[in-house]
Amino acid sequence: MTDAATRTKDTASGPKRADARRNRDRIIQAAYEVLSEIGVDAQMTDIAKRAGLGVATLYRNFPSKEDLVNALVLERLTRAASGAQRIVETDDPFEALQRQLEWIAGRQLENRVISQFMSGRIIGSTAIHEQRDQLYDVVETLMRRAQKSGQMRPDVRVSDMRMIMISIAAIASNDSPLTDRLVQRYLGVVLDGLRAPGHSKLKGKALTLAESEEAINPSNRARPAALKRGRSGWPT
Repeated sequence: MTDAATRTKDTASGPKRADARRNRDRIIQAAYEVLSEIGVDAQMTDIAKRAGLGVATLYRNFPSKEDLVNALVLERLTRAASGAQRIVETDDPFEALQRQLEWIAGRQLENRVISQFMSGRIIGSTAIHEQRDQLYDVVETLMRRAQKSGQMRPDVRVSDMRMIMISIAAIASNDSPLTDRLVQRYLGVVLDGLRAPGHSKLKGKALTLAESEEAINPSNRARPAALKRGRSGWPT
């Protein structure tokens, strides 16, 4: 192929690639808005309508609703991990931990699909779980700092922090008008309970990280073939 022909081909394909990127961005934004309002029960047609695109365009970009939800959750978790990392720079160790948990709870309240993933209703792709684990790593770093400073009770383990975040996510995933108040109140109780020295000894042995993962995402449940509309939870 001549140089002139190559340039003509590149010029022709350039706008097409730009259009494809814009369409994908519009779909992600529309999915964010619709899923924030409805959660994973939203239809693909709801999202296409909000994006101002045809359903065929939507499916060309995302063959299934599961693919779209995975892309959205990954994009939002990537942002969350980036924002969480900045909180690490807070000087006071317990304040940093508190700000982190409050910030994560805020993101879950903003978009129900995030809380539905964190609480186990959405299985999620491998990439999503890796990004989620980065967020957990930041929380663990802050927890260790707070314990080392003597501000956080020493008998709390990393798995406890994970289950706390999962519990908050389970509340945040509800569509009740009282959800915001519940999350804020519950989080306040949790934060007080985390402060050193603790007024009583914790009962029971802390879960390992593997056990905490199994508790929220049991491996013996069948993965759904497709994501369907309805009020019942997804098998996880």
